[in-house]
Amino acid sequence: MKIKLIDKPAEEYRFADEIKSIIGAVIDRGNYILGPEVSNFEIAVQSYLDAKYPIGVSSGTDGLLMALMAIGVGPGDEVIVPDFSFIATANVVSRLGATPVFCDISRGYLTMDIRCLQDLITEKTKAIIPVHLFGYPCDMDAIMEMAGDAYVIEDACQAFGTKLNDVSVGTIGDMGVFSFFPTKNLSGMGDGGMVVTGDGNIADKLFRLRKHGVESGILYPTIGGNFRLDTLQAAILSHKLNFLGEQLSVRQRNADIYEKELGHWLDGVHLPISHKGRTWNQYTITVMGGKRDELQGHLKEKGIETKIYYPYSLSVQDCFGGEIMPVGFNPNAVEASTEVLSLPIAPHLSSEDIQYVSSAIKDWGRA
Repeated sequence: MKIKLIDKPAEEYRFADEIKSIIGAVIDRGNYILGPEVSNFEIAVQSYLDAKYPIGVSSGTDGLLMALMAIGVGPGDEVIVPDFSFIATANVVSRLGATPVFCDISRGYLTMDIRCLQDLITEKTKAIIPVHLFGYPCDMDAIMEMAGDAYVIEDACQAFGTKLNDVSVGTIGDMGVFSFFPTKNLSGMGDGGMVVTGDGNIADKLFRLRKHGVESGILYPTIGGNFRLDTLQAAILSHKLNFLGEQLSVRQRNADIYEKELGHWLDGVHLPISHKGRTWNQYTITVMGGKRDELQGHLKEKGIETKIYYPYSLSVQDCFGGEIMPVGFNPNAVEASTEVLSLPIAPHLSSEDIQYVSSAIKDWGRA
């Protein structure tokens, strides 16, 4: 491929020497589990996000699972999730014996549809998990107003750095969950995540859950898990956090080039919606008229790597009993799965790279 969607060696070449030194320092101390680098990273994130209680965890998925465990989600409970997201958003609900209730998404925004959400909230609703998909913020004001007694757990795994009215997403609901998977805005060199909350009681539960539910080092009043953030990952992430603003600016520059080159140019190709505070974890266009796969094939011939996030809505997956979903169920989510295509936007790409992708799309449009 001439232009890769994700090229971690190219993206992290500039950090290589520093990170090798950081890893070496951790190895020299030999403190690999919950070492001082973990608490240092939590403090750095606390400042960056203005989050009262940050808890470093083993992955974004485990963060979502912990968040649900902290509020006692279990059999008989319902948790509302968007029907268009990574599968972890819903499977953590099922793992606890609760029922994921699938909410349709808004066309264009690709985030939880507020009108649909309103119709789904019942006395069984224990929690709502809005997803800031691809870095675009959900309508949190409306969601918080509708939630009532239900907890709101923001899935901000694709949105570290995104803001809504100058407030970091993930800090608006009862809890927020972030992922530091290697493809994210702030990326580790392995799995990692964080849960943040402003509630001290919930924070205490999360800290215990992270370490098998332990209390006072010897007592285990709660069933927890091994949800700890590795010291090595925390050390790497702390260093990379210093460069996040710069990298987000490059992603924004790349998005601006796409907007300039392709905005209002091609019939049937819609660009993602901009927002003052959004970040660009992915740059995802929608291609109408059943031509998405055709465009993807054309770009592949031009040496441009793309990816479809996500080719199926969650409710049609067999693990959630998708075979019983009625025709017309959550039509926006189903339609999005046939139209979305993510283009290269990572910070290692140059302006010329983005111009090349744009030109290839224009050539396809002229054909």
